[in-house]
Amino acid sequence: MSVLIETRKLTRVLPETVPVTLVKDITLAINEREFVAVTGPSGSGKSSLLYLLGLLDRPTAGTLTIGGREAQPMNERERARTRLSMLGFVFQFHFLLPE
Repeated sequence: MSVLIETRKLTRVLPETVPVTLVKDITLAINEREFVAVTGPSGSGKSSLLYLLGLLDRPTAGTLTIGGREAQPMNERERARTRLSMLGFVFQFHFLLPE
């Protein structure tokens, strides 16, 4: 299998008065046809990471490659086209699960 999504030191920081780090130094590789579950406690950056991987947000630092193509220079139309043809998400909202 070949790598579909690859990140290197992917980071997202909100530029607030006191900067807030949402995702820090994530390096991973996800192969084609691989199913991945992102789990962790509330506030650990799961949704922020998925927004970055799904091209819904842009990283502050690091690189994201999808299908062998660097995501940073993609415009919004290219990002939407890539989402449509290469990515799929199932979001589970916390209120749908019993406590």
